[in-house]
Amino acid sequence: MAGTARTWARQILPGLLEHPAGDELADDVELLLSELCTNAVRHGDGLDAVHLHCTPTALRVTVNDRSPVPPTPQDHTATDPDVHLDHGRGLLLVQAIATLWGVEHHDGNGKGVWFELPIHRPPTAAWAWRLAGFRRP
Repeated sequence: MAGTARTWARQILPGLLEHPAGDELADDVELLLSELCTNAVRHGDGLDAVHLHCTPTALRVTVNDRSPVPPTPQDHTATDPDVHLDHGRGLLLVQAIATLWGVEHHDGNGKGVWFELPIHRPPTAAWAWRLAGFRRP
């Protein structure tokens, strides 16, 4: 599911922006989207939807899942003998790369975990508030 969402985001992103997004923005979107989708499947009772929302200064990506439990970044240290290098670092990546991130609680219907990345070239007014959505099949 994370792979499908990443592919969809890479395809839809150029249509949300007037100017090419650039590889760095597209790569960051793919990486962080993959992490949040994986968390939704592993910890959030399943991926429900993904939304990309473009404003004049930022791209917001929201991943909705079915669990009301808020995510918590893992606190791994180099001296921790139980550190698993293959998982547990997704939210740390989101914190390190995204300008902002947070959680929207949906009344009795899970939550949305979101992140924002800056857009260095603002979109045209026609695209400024365009919203694209992906729902699981």
